[in-house]
Amino acid sequence: MKMFTRILMVLLALGSFSVQAQAFRWVDKDGKVRYGDIPPPGVKAVPMKSASSVSAPVAAPAAKDAKPPADPGQAFNERQIKAREETAKLEKEQVDAEVRRKHCARSQGYLRSLEQGHRISTTTAQGERAFLDDTQRQAQMDETKAEIAKNCR
Repeated sequence: MKMFTRILMVLLALGSFSVQAQAFRWVDKDGKVRYGDIPPPGVKAVPMKSASSVSAPVAAPAAKDAKPPADPGQAFNERQIKAREETAKLEKEQVDAEVRRKHCARSQGYLRSLEQGHRISTTTAQGERAFLDDTQRQAQMDETKAEIAKNCR
């Protein structure tokens, strides 16, 4: 068992020496020196850790028609704001759809009542109850059909 443990430790130690990350140094457009393993597109980066390579400037990969933001935090904030706006827009659309659905159901029920000849009453300005005559009923049916066309898509 001791032999297996020793061999395993030696293999792990050898494996850890072969893994090396490449680090770069560059100057951003604000004049600040930055370090990282992946330089932003369009800057001249100098490799930092490689002993076998010559420390010549390395061009970063070119962006595909994308301009990197000046500050990663600013880009994050912009994405957050955009996500909030999209969420608010979707919520508003859902609320509007629910309101339209309720108006549609209410209008369809009222139209059925009008078409079936139920006595429909209204309240006058004096607070008295008055029933719709045939012309008022027809006008109400026309208005209700227009509401159904508007809200029931």
